[in-house]
Amino acid sequence: MTGAKRIVRSVAIVSGIGLVACGHAWGGNGSLSAVISVEPHTWPLQFWVCKSSFSKLRHDHRKGGPRPFGGLDLAMPALKGSSWHTEQQIYSAITIGTFTNSTHALTLRTFVAATEDLLIIELVNDGEEVIEGGALMWAAWGRGSKDKSFVKTDDPRGKVLCVTKAFPSGKEGGSHPAEIPTSAARATKIIGQKDLSYKLEPGEKVTFALALKSNFDEKDPRAAVQKLVLDLTHEKIERLEQQHREWWRDFWTKSLIEIGEPGLEKDYYLFSYQTGSSLRDKIFPPGLFGLWTTHDDPNWCGDYHLNLDYQSQY
Repeated sequence: MTGAKRIVRSVAIVSGIGLVACGHAWGGNGSLSAVISVEPHTWPLQFWVCKSSFSKLRHDHRKGGPRPFGGLDLAMPALKGSSWHTEQQIYSAITIGTFTNSTHALTLRTFVAATEDLLIIELVNDGEEVIEGGALMWAAWGRGSKDKSFVKTDDPRGKVLCVTKAFPSGKEGGSHPAEIPTSAARATKIIGQKDLSYKLEPGEKVTFALALKSNFDEKDPRAAVQKLVLDLTHEKIERLEQQHREWWRDFWTKSLIEIGEPGLEKDYYLFSYQTGSSLRDKIFPPGLFGLWTTHDDPNWCGDYHLNLDYQSQY
């Protein structure tokens, strides 16, 4: 129990005012990763997602390397100008966020499931006024990438936002084609709801599920992610969270250190959290920035250098 308390204290906290700054928190399961940010002026709540097995696979400096897949924007105009505060609870690997302004209050609870390539997002209206919103999903621009966005509307369980992105090889890849073609697909749905917009009365909750798979995971990643989110129910998400908590509990109980210096101990446990979040894919290990690449041109290409840069991930 002492070790658990020590780990629980090692949280990453980001806070500020949405009008002047934006903050971020991050999580992952070694295959799928997410970065949370707040756009300061228009206030969509943004979730950037990456996949360990989705990169531009081409050699030569700056022509290949990890690429972000894209993101999900949750637009809530009523929360423009709100303050924000996020806590990365590393023992449970669950992120809690609060966003408030003079008239509205929202709580975020989100996690990348430890046992499945799913990002679960829960929003709760903690204020006294109605909060309305909608979802927009997009593919991040990439050199030579091909992407497509659409809404799947032909399933009685509800609408699904879908995006595909690929780095083709050969002539289809343009002037700098991939040497090994890669593709991926992402799908998002509101659980238990047929539409993709929402209206939260005070005290109400809405739950989003986002799935991401690559062609190295599934022969047909588009069909796989659509099925994954369409099959989800609130009961299945509860079981998924239980499995998630059990995985991280087992992870933390494997070891414990006591240094006697709180700052060093916090850094140790934060880096252990990073290890559990990014270093599980034995075929596609992360590049220089782990799984958290949010633009197409990271420093040093974010790629594999077979020296200290590569080894430092471990």
